Amino acid sequence: MQRIDCNVADRFGAFRDGYIQGERFLRKLSFSLAALLTLPMPATAETWTGKASYYALKGRTASGGQVGAHAGVKVCGHTAAHRSLPLGSTALVTNLGNQRSVIVTINDRGPFTGGRVIDVSRSAADALGFRKAGVAQVKVEAIEAMR
Repeated sequence: MQRIDCNVADRFGAFRDGYIQGERFLRKLSFSLAALLTLPMPATAETWTGKASYYALKGRTASGGQVGAHAGVKVCGHTAAHRSLPLGSTALVTNLGNQRSVIVTINDRGPFTGGRVIDVSRSAADALGFRKAGVAQVKVEAIEAMR
């Protein structure tokens, strides 16, 4: 009859328990990082240059704002999502390909696709002339940042 070394069994159990606890820690850490990334960061720059896309949503945004012509915004329903401008702020978006400009109201967070600086509503994309292309190189200038 062979004797089982208890130290080996104890070490395996400790390793397994540590692995499970490490997995839980990493899961909690990833959720915490995701929550931090969705928080609005203070706007440090007054001008951003990069790609813009548009969203074809109607109704409400994730932040509770309204999208498009139903928004009741005085600027013809031109709304946008920006990562750091405060909600309710206005920004001037200029399409660098054709020099068309439009004023948008920030009512949501985003975009969360790499290389994009702003997501505009369908009506704003029409006014900027890039709805058919889907993406355009733009310059975003903060006009009024609401606090």
